[in-house]
Amino acid sequence: MVQERSVILTNHALDRKSERNIDISLIDGRYYINNKEINIEKINKLPYVKDNGCFKYYDFNNCVSWYVRDNKIMTIVKYEKIAIFRRIITDVYNLKFNDFCRDHIFGTCKRGDNCRYKHINMNKICNYTCNHCKY
Repeated sequence: MVQERSVILTNHALDRKSERNIDISLIDGRYYINNKEINIEKINKLPYVKDNGCFKYYDFNNCVSWYVRDNKIMTIVKYEKIAIFRRIITDVYNLKFNDFCRDHIFGTCKRGDNCRYKHINMNKICNYTCNHCKY
């Protein structure tokens, strides 16, 4: 059985969590965001870029980016859904933001196959990183 590494939030990350109103709680020695346990192995599968010596993982489902070194979360940044979508599309995949349907991201696109913009499944690209897939 593989033992998961404990998540460590630095004091800086805890300060930012409070300042930015990010819903993280500590229950029985484990951290939770929006009532889901924070797991470093799952974070490591998110789309990422390198930033100032950290891996900056974009968590679309929780609308945050995690700045991680080893198993330490150094800081956390909160985003609006459209802003984190933009970061993932442009920073991680080097794609043009204006090519994609924003309505689809919010589940409100009524055009379906007739939409002139690309529809992208964020759950697919945000649960793992694949260097072989475009999106």
